[in-house]
Amino acid sequence: MSNKLVSVIIPVYNVEQFLRRCLESIVNQTLKDIEVICINDGSSDNSPKILREYAAKDARLKVIDFAENKGVSQARNAGFEAATGEHVYFMDSDDWLGSDYLASMFAAITKTIQPVIHNRSISCIYEVDKINSITFKRPPIGFQSVRNCSVVMWSYFFKKSYLDKFKPLFPEMQARKHTDLYFYYTAVVPQKEVYVVEASMYYHFRHMSSLAINLHQRVSDYFDIFEVAEKIYEFYRKNNLLSDIPFPISMFQYHIGGHKFKEEFFDKMKVFLEKIKADVLQNWHLYDSADGLIFKCMMNNRGYVEYQKEYLNKSAFWEVRKIHNKKLREIKNV
Repeated sequence: MSNKLVSVIIPVYNVEQFLRRCLESIVNQTLKDIEVICINDGSSDNSPKILREYAAKDARLKVIDFAENKGVSQARNAGFEAATGEHVYFMDSDDWLGSDYLASMFAAITKTIQPVIHNRSISCIYEVDKINSITFKRPPIGFQSVRNCSVVMWSYFFKKSYLDKFKPLFPEMQARKHTDLYFYYTAVVPQKEVYVVEASMYYHFRHMSSLAINLHQRVSDYFDIFEVAEKIYEFYRKNNLLSDIPFPISMFQYHIGGHKFKEEFFDKMKVFLEKIKADVLQNWHLYDSADGLIFKCMMNNRGYVEYQKEYLNKSAFWEVRKIHNKKLREIKNV
């Protein structure tokens, strides 16, 4: 039997109130030649029952059951191992797709030699107004640097033969948060460019119990990013990428504030940057102003308050300078 055109991989954990909407959007896609691999990650609610109900009605849906919760990374690994499609798409179990989403993504990737395409059509829907409001990047259509695109897995569509080179997609980690960053920086960023399309809409639902909203349930959640960073660094060293791709220093800046562990986070961040310092300085030409500013401010200061003060002051200076230079260019072009 020939392979399916697309394998859709969906980790599922305690999402009974949203799962039917997700599955309905998948089984009713206009592209019919698909397989849907749902990984029940040790759910304790009615999610497994709902999965069995849909699998009984639609042979394209396969269920993998974990006896205990292993986390989204290991669920995605299991789904990818089971996938037989020529292309792979990852989505979240509380989100849903426009009816021709997979058809439009498949059509787009067959028109380019790129093994990865990025969809900029994302609608963010909130259960409660303005909870953790987020804006996703909307890069121009066409070939674009991956740095201009979103880091979230569900905004990408892959040729499976490309991802096969990265198995397992996720290493064994204690970290449960920020693991999308590992995948983005190891499987997407090395491609350097992706083809950006305006495909059918992806509906991203942000509710109070979702992983995206409820980021920090444990104290260790604040520091999971350091294990993820270590794994990215190991991958870059192993594959000799540090002279070709800058290590993503700016990934820390988003997470350093907004909690009571700022000083401890700063200390761990400084220890990590000291570890990679030689590689950064040796390849300084690769680093943009954002990464460079964070690195310099971190090296210059001994504590969070001093670091943040210098960082904010210099960030404001460079923003003013960028606006000034833009105005100068506009005047010259008159």
